[in-house]
Amino acid sequence: MVPHAASSLPPKDIRFAHADPTFWRIPGQEVSKVAVVPPTIRLLGEIGYSGNEVKKILPVCSFILRAAENMIRCLSSDFGLRGVAMKIIKRGILAAPMVFLMLFLISPVGSAQNKKQQAPNQVLGEVQFVGPDKAEKTSGVWIDGQYVGYVAELKDDKKVMLLPGTHEISFRQTGYLDSTQSYVVEPGKKLIITVRLDKDPKAEYSTVTSEIKLKVTPDRAAVFVDGSFAGYVKQFSGMGRGMLVSPGDHHIKIALAGYQEFNTDVKLLPKQKITLKTELAAGSITQAPPAIKQD
Repeated sequence: MVPHAASSLPPKDIRFAHADPTFWRIPGQEVSKVAVVPPTIRLLGEIGYSGNEVKKILPVCSFILRAAENMIRCLSSDFGLRGVAMKIIKRGILAAPMVFLMLFLISPVGSAQNKKQQAPNQVLGEVQFVGPDKAEKTSGVWIDGQYVGYVAELKDDKKVMLLPGTHEISFRQTGYLDSTQSYVVEPGKKLIITVRLDKDPKAEYSTVTSEIKLKVTPDRAAVFVDGSFAGYVKQFSGMGRGMLVSPGDHHIKIALAGYQEFNTDVKLLPKQKITLKTELAAGSITQAPPAIKQD
């Protein structure tokens, strides 16, 4: 739930906040005959919640505060501290942290509802990718010759929105044949593409290997070995992860649209393990290398 600009709460929104108006009375203060504004409601109003929003979340807040009240009554009855405890509740010292706890629990739900209520884009079309197996989920995606990421990540804040029309979409994965096909994207509609790759019968794997581990940011950048797409950084970073290559000379390129590419040459002995560390420097989409822009 996203707070709105602070506004005064009309008496009708808070009149029945508590069955006993004197419950919230603080010694030395008079209780309004029209409406009672307990600390909880006053705090919500100051944060910026409207009257209607307060009415929706007030039952949850009241339940939490009542539970705290009962707990303090039970704990304080044996120590003669009931009067002090009730003053704490009345003055809102306990109400404030309880309200923030309640808002923390409710906010994700409100945010999800707001996302659902957002009107769909009527100009662009959405493309959703579905990968049935690991090979497809980790395959690289090129749209109109431009690398955009790997299948599993292209959702939520990285979902693909395209202008209406025909687009050429390609999928690449090491050890598999490239898959390229043209798709028609309609305005305001979602196109779901199920990625299916066939193994490359000509692919050869060395019986003796060397290992390259990567510590690179951003970890979604594409990795190329000797000009061929090998995967993305995250696949080859972290404990138990690494890129197996044949011993000898190799050219490593790490690139991502919007960043300057990283290039290096390595010479590996059999069973040798090395780690490449770098942070891609910010750049421009115009600096995307040919490996990112599909040949």
